[in-house]
Amino acid sequence: MAVKSGFGMDVNGLEKLKKQLQQLREQFPKEATLTVGWDQNCRYPDGKYVAPIALLQEYGGIVPAPPDMKGKSTVRIPARPFLRPCIAQHEAKWDYILAQGVKEAVTDKSLTGEKILLRAGLTMKADLKASISAVTAPELSPYTIRKRLEKNPYSADALKMGMPAKPLQDSGYMLRSITYFLRPGIPGKGGSS
Repeated sequence: MAVKSGFGMDVNGLEKLKKQLQQLREQFPKEATLTVGWDQNCRYPDGKYVAPIALLQEYGGIVPAPPDMKGKSTVRIPARPFLRPCIAQHEAKWDYILAQGVKEAVTDKSLTGEKILLRAGLTMKADLKASISAVTAPELSPYTIRKRLEKNPYSADALKMGMPAKPLQDSGYMLRSITYFLRPGIPGKGGSS
């Protein structure tokens, strides 16, 4: 009986892998950051920035009381988290979408890093919208509900569905203005931000 020692390697397989890696480098030539949420310039019709208001809703906080709220100088806005639960629930799915995109890019030369990130961004945007829509607590204050009814002509159907009392759904602008976009570079890496 003869005994063989050592190992063999399929050099063609290694060369194929090297070509695929080089091809991926060419398909993903630039570093980019995917941002999902609100552009820094996004404003409500009254001029207020959307992102800080979304942040206030996410974490809660204390704000100056409206002038018609007699006897109070500040009001506590309770936290109505939607961003952190969205990330916790969907992060693995987003990672999978990105990983699948890279796998597909090995055989699909037209699939660029930008296209993969934009595909993930579309999914993340939809998930964030669903997360905002799912928020039902804490309930709005009677003051907030009264002010909503004063300024918005809700239809009978909307009233039946409880729209004036639905958190994060006053004008719908925060929900409608969610976007996703790519920025060049990676924040904190090599001076780019």
